[in-house]
Amino acid sequence: MARHMAVISGAGCSAYAMKSGRTAAALIGDAIAAALDEAGLHKSEVDGLIVQGGLDYDMVGINFGLETRYSMQTWAHGRLTGPTILTAAAVIAAGMARHVLCVHGRSGVSRFGGTPSVEASREGGGAHGEVPYYGLTAPGSAAALSWRRYVDLYGADIDALRHVVAAQRHNATLNPNAVLRDKPLSEDDYLSERFIIEPLRRADFALPNDGAAAVIVSAPEAAPSGLPILGGQGMIGGRSEAVFARPGMELAYQDDPVGSWTYADPEAYRAAGITARDIHVVGIYDSFSPSVILDLERFGHCREGEGWRFVAEGRMAIGGDLPVNTSGGHVAESGLSGWNHVVELYRQLRGQAGARQVAGAQVGQFISPNGCTVILGAA
Repeated sequence: MARHMAVISGAGCSAYAMKSGRTAAALIGDAIAAALDEAGLHKSEVDGLIVQGGLDYDMVGINFGLETRYSMQTWAHGRLTGPTILTAAAVIAAGMARHVLCVHGRSGVSRFGGTPSVEASREGGGAHGEVPYYGLTAPGSAAALSWRRYVDLYGADIDALRHVVAAQRHNATLNPNAVLRDKPLSEDDYLSERFIIEPLRRADFALPNDGAAAVIVSAPEAAPSGLPILGGQGMIGGRSEAVFARPGMELAYQDDPVGSWTYADPEAYRAAGITARDIHVVGIYDSFSPSVILDLERFGHCREGEGWRFVAEGRMAIGGDLPVNTSGGHVAESGLSGWNHVVELYRQLRGQAGARQVAGAQVGQFISPNGCTVILGAA
């Protein structure tokens, strides 16, 4: 990706709640208004739209009075959040729009997956390892298999996830909009949480809450104070991949044998002219807590098989070596398919994160499944 081909000019969200009693449209309206206000734009200036869940693109335009010359909507899966932002940047670079509004919202969700499962009925099984004839009918299936495999491969503490969850629950106590802001969870209390699918406990799962977020991707000349998109790379497809895992684990369809994967600087780092050491704050798509450990390794923030030690040593905490999911993430702030992570990174790089602000944050990274990442710089 060319340097500064696009910027994020504004980001905002609705209030998050487990049961808000409000429609997805109402929540999306709040998020759009917040993002426009942050960007200093009027809705008439928005000429691009990408919707990733909550409403269809045409209803967003009709309900909120938008007139766009580029519109698209994606499947509502969270792994498409990073690609949505990168698509918006490509649209900007191609001259098809100057301000692309990206929106996601949901209301009334009570669970992800389960029986009956539309995902599991797809030919070949679901995208997250849902294979109903083995009794696997929800996205947690793949995450549980991945963590069990990781523990066996590297001799990790199977309860190391308590460090991830406790850190994010603490971060949520510093975030007035986090769903679990009043519910810290100690590492010891984590061990008392019930299992959903072993070895994952309830606290390892994303929150199925109501909420919405909006991010505006703009042409640099149209938003000179926007946060530059320094680099990015899309999802990797093929038999090297398994969702909620990383290459070289011999999970699902992965062909590459254990030990064949070695870290190399990702394309996104090369495009941005940085290394992992230059990143100050990270948002990792954590629909399940094992993703934090696996993606820290995948993107070079710690060595292969050492991610569990990294979190156990407190290095992902605010004030640690590399603060991760400073808003509380999916497991404590909002299960909003990665969009709340992007909003949080925007706030961190603007110095707007309040009690959870990372001092001197100048470069942020959003990581979503299957090797997708977006690198953001401060204005």
